[in-house]
Amino acid sequence: MTSGMKNFIAASLLSLVGAVFVLKFSARIGFASHFSYVLALAYATIYTSFISIALKFTLSRHLPRVGRPLLLAVSLILVIGAIGIVVLTPETSRVSRLAGIAEWVNRFLSGRFPWGLDTMTWPSGLPFLFMLALPFHCAGNVGFLEVIGIALFCAALWYRHRENSSWVGLISLAALLFLPSVTYEVLVRSELLFNMMLIIVLIVVSERYLDTKKFNLPFFVLATFFGLGLSTRTIVGLIYAAYYLYKFRRDIVHGLVFSFVTLSVFGLTLLPFIVWNSRVFFAEGPFSIQMSYLPLTQVVPFILLAALAGWRSSKIEDLFFWTGAILFAIVAAAFLTKAIHVGFPGAVFADKFDISYFIFCTPFLALSLEGSPVLPERAAVI
Repeated sequence: MTSGMKNFIAASLLSLVGAVFVLKFSARIGFASHFSYVLALAYATIYTSFISIALKFTLSRHLPRVGRPLLLAVSLILVIGAIGIVVLTPETSRVSRLAGIAEWVNRFLSGRFPWGLDTMTWPSGLPFLFMLALPFHCAGNVGFLEVIGIALFCAALWYRHRENSSWVGLISLAALLFLPSVTYEVLVRSELLFNMMLIIVLIVVSERYLDTKKFNLPFFVLATFFGLGLSTRTIVGLIYAAYYLYKFRRDIVHGLVFSFVTLSVFGLTLLPFIVWNSRVFFAEGPFSIQMSYLPLTQVVPFILLAALAGWRSSKIEDLFFWTGAILFAIVAAAFLTKAIHVGFPGAVFADKFDISYFIFCTPFLALSLEGSPVLPERAAVI
């Protein structure tokens, strides 16, 4: 598949994510349902066209260079804007994710088992996610997690676009910024983008420091952090299936050791809660809740597909593209499963399905966008 085709597909999938949010919330603010569909279609068309055409322009030999300071400046404006939203606006959404974090942390600190059917919000995250949120909760604003997620996305762009020109970095930033889902995440104090960026940063750092042929300190430190990353959400296992096959396909033994350390650390984060109340943990805890969205029998094919995609990917942009596409597909499958039972309007407009899960794929797809790797030396830098 050519870079141009991958760019178009990535932009199309991102536009669909944005269109779902446009559809739902344009109806919520008073537009007639049929007009909401028109708005969603218009958004998807304009978004895909803009991103695709902008990336094609990066191939132009008459396009001036854009220095990294401009990428940094735009990133800082975006992060400061997110901070402003978190600090100055109240959280008044119907989303229970912030409430779920608060309830989990409060129960944990008061010595009550933090999962179970007796909770008000049915928290579905895994232990390390809540440990990361705990200091922000105690400081009074969990919303800063999403600000950090946006900052990590900007940092990943800054690292990846180390060449003199950063046009593609700016377009990738625009691809994320123009998604209403990002504004939604910040407004409702969610942590989904942060969660995915945490995993992406682990991958980026691993690409820089992990030597797959050596059992050295960085090898075991990174494996430990990957284990902690796995202890945030079960969906991370799908991402690891792709990345581990991509990274260790020529070093299977080292890959097995790395996976063993990852799983051991992951298990250690769960062990205190299993000892605390194993019955509730397994019957009413995070695994049972997250598997309720899509049965394990339907999840396994996506994991196998992710592993195949990782094995076949030749560069990190390919890995991000396929990971994002598969994440979109698995959430779409869960959405369609719910829509079959409650109807499409019920799944979208009546909050029968949490559409924010479509956010999982967005940073991967935005980071997979590619353009011209090198621009001519004679071009001016702006």
